[in-house]
Amino acid sequence: MTIALDRTVKSMTRPAPLSNRSYSKSREVKLALASKSPVKEQGTFEALQDARLEARILCYDVQVGVSQPIGMAQLEEVCYTRLVQLKEISGKQNPDYWVAVESGKVNLSSLHGAMDVTIAMAISKKKGDFISIGHGGGFLIPNSVLVQLEEKGELGLCDVEGVPFDKKKGGMVDLISLGSLKRVEFVKMAVRAALVPLLTDVEYP
Repeated sequence: MTIALDRTVKSMTRPAPLSNRSYSKSREVKLALASKSPVKEQGTFEALQDARLEARILCYDVQVGVSQPIGMAQLEEVCYTRLVQLKEISGKQNPDYWVAVESGKVNLSSLHGAMDVTIAMAISKKKGDFISIGHGGGFLIPNSVLVQLEEKGELGLCDVEGVPFDKKKGGMVDLISLGSLKRVEFVKMAVRAALVPLLTDVEYP
C-alpha cells in the first residue's frame, strides 16, 4: 500500500532563526502523503527540502469519493477527509507527519469566473490534534473549461482548445500557462505553508 521514495532529503545548515521563534532541529522524519500522484509526491519532496528536513515519504492511495471539489468549503472538507483517512491507514508505519493536498474550483465573489486553488493540510505527532492548513497558488479557469466542467464535472475530463491535459505531469495549470506555471510549484507552496506551524514552538489557534 505504501511507496517509500528512494531519495532522502539531505539536511542543510539552518540559518539563524528569527527572534522569539524556536525552530525544531533538522532530523530524519517519516511523512505520510495522501496521494500517489507523482506531482504531489515531488512537490512534497521539494517542500521538505526547503524545510531542511531529512525525510522518507510514504505515499498512500486515499479515495474520498469526490472527484472535483467545488467551493472553498468543500475543498477544505475533502482535504480534511483525506487527512483523517490517511492517519487511520498509515498507523503501522508510525509517521511523524501526515499531509493531504487537494485542488478545487473556487468561484470569485468580486469578479466573474472561478479559480483552481490548491491547499494542503498537515498534522504531526508533536502537535497532536492541531491541524495546519496552507494555500498554494491559484489560477483563473478559462471560460471554455468552465463550460466543460459544468457538463463533465471534473477538470480531468476537460481540454484547452482540444488539447487534453495530463494530470500526472503538469495538470491544467501547465496547459493553460503554456508551461510557464507548474502544478508541482503550487503543491510545494501549499505543503510548505502547512508545515510551518508544525515546525515551530509558536502557538496557533
